[in-house]
Amino acid sequence: MRLADAVPLQAGQRFEVLNLAFPSGQVLTLGGWVRHVRTDDEWTSALIGCEFSALAIDHERQLWHCVREIERESARKSAQSDRTLQPSALFLSPTGKKPLPVALPTRVPANVSGNVTATRLLGVADYLNAQILALQNGDEIVSTLLSRHTDTLLTLGVQNRESLLYALGYLAAEPVLVQHALNVAVRVSDLARWRRYGGDTLKAITACALVHDLGKALLPAAVLDSERPLDAGQRERLSRHVGWVLERLRGCRWLAPDIADEIIGEANERLDGSGYPSAKSEAELGELGRMMAVVDVIDAMTRARPDRPALGLIDSYRQVLGQPDLFDSTWTQRYIKRFGTTPVGSLVRYASGALAWVQRLDEQGRPDQVHMVLNVNNRSRRLDQLLIGIDIDQLGHLEGMVMPEAFGLSRMAR
Repeated sequence: MRLADAVPLQAGQRFEVLNLAFPSGQVLTLGGWVRHVRTDDEWTSALIGCEFSALAIDHERQLWHCVREIERESARKSAQSDRTLQPSALFLSPTGKKPLPVALPTRVPANVSGNVTATRLLGVADYLNAQILALQNGDEIVSTLLSRHTDTLLTLGVQNRESLLYALGYLAAEPVLVQHALNVAVRVSDLARWRRYGGDTLKAITACALVHDLGKALLPAAVLDSERPLDAGQRERLSRHVGWVLERLRGCRWLAPDIADEIIGEANERLDGSGYPSAKSEAELGELGRMMAVVDVIDAMTRARPDRPALGLIDSYRQVLGQPDLFDSTWTQRYIKRFGTTPVGSLVRYASGALAWVQRLDEQGRPDQVHMVLNVNNRSRRLDQLLIGIDIDQLGHLEGMVMPEAFGLSRMAR
């Protein structure tokens, strides 16, 4: 199956119904559990191993028949001799013809295929999905792949930062962990470049931000999905995800350990010593760690969790600014100045009732290019209009950001 669909699966997970459907039309319905989840050799698809339980005798016989026929068809396709094996009846259509191959769902949606930035960003998302599956199977972070996809993000950011920030909106179908990783990596990279970090330092910052939270994929659901505040034991288990990522980066010899210690190791630390995993004090925290903590927490606050709803961006800004004992005020102010109160990629409402996606900001942080998609006074009529500069004035006063879900809007649907 697709990598993004496989990430939520866990070894030992029960399933009540799995339909094994063959080209002949035969369907075998079984229950059981997941035995393993891993990637194929090219890291393009996920392979799921299943074990079936409590089989009735007739189901067990049918299953063994299907297994034998699958192996027969595989042998027929790989046979090198002149002797040709007859096709398995299971793999012929009811008319006796060979059916067309069944492809996985299209990775890049139709409305994204013409957007080079979004397509390349989804490629980085695929890498993260595959890397999560690899970590769950006990593997380390693959140095060459991390380097390659970090270079992709850096290149996209240099070519057109607004296009990259806007493309983040096309990640809605990805697992939350992947969405968070890419949002943080893109923004921390952009903020660091703006503050004159460059070269190997910028690459290390971006790479570490890209994988900083992947260790959470190794945590039990009881910790990640708890609807109640975590107890002391659960908080200790949660903190382990930081060390797990740092351990699995040992093979990345190009990545400076001191940068990893700050970007990954200090993302969850707080100035008053209340953070994890080391409860570092303000004096012990590095400049990069302070920056990362701000970027990480703002993105996290704007995402719903089992124990709380998502906050709006402005409320998130207020929360972080209002806690200078936890978060570095200088980096918070820099973040707000760099990305603004109606950032690229946000949905905004104008006094005329028009809703538009922000695609570019001017030097004062005001929308300078928008894609108008709806007028709330006539919701049945979808719009598709690009407005630039003074043309935006016709929409009236900018009222602020709105939640796309409230209007049934998504970047993935046109």
